[in-house]
Amino acid sequence: MDLRDLARWNPDALEGLGADLDGRAEELNRIAGDIRRAATFGGAWTGGAADAAAISLRTLVDAVDVQADSYRRVSACAAVVVPQLRALHTELAAAHTWADEHGLVIEADGALIEAPDVSESNRTPTAVHCVRDSTRSSGAHSNSAMRQHRCSRAPTLMRVPSRQCSSSTPPPGFRR
Repeated sequence: MDLRDLARWNPDALEGLGADLDGRAEELNRIAGDIRRAATFGGAWTGGAADAAAISLRTLVDAVDVQADSYRRVSACAAVVVPQLRALHTELAAAHTWADEHGLVIEADGALIEAPDVSESNRTPTAVHCVRDSTRSSGAHSNSAMRQHRCSRAPTLMRVPSRQCSSSTPPPGFRR
């Protein structure tokens, strides 16, 4: 998974999926309740065949309950992920804004490269690859960890739209 993949994830759709799964779990619980009530046969049917049918129906109810619980667990995961995904989208947008303001482009793998100058079509941009310090949990990039080299992937770059901003402070987690 890379930054393009993360940007494509739709938190609203994920939130809708969670709500839909909750609704389906409720419906399954109603169905299981109906089957439980039916499994008693209102006392009108007794004997070995009735006992076998009741066991079969209880097995079915258990399976329906398991499915409803599965839907709820996935919905709970979505409820946790959605706000985190929204926050990540906000941070990515801030990082792209900062990069654009500084003449840089963020590639899908997180590398920062100099934005291509469209007036010089033969120019290959210089890549600034961030080498992450594996001891840092924040993933912040330090100046000493950056190195420059020629970028062979220049034609595949996506330039972020120009944005005006007076701040030269990089977004959280990034250092100039």
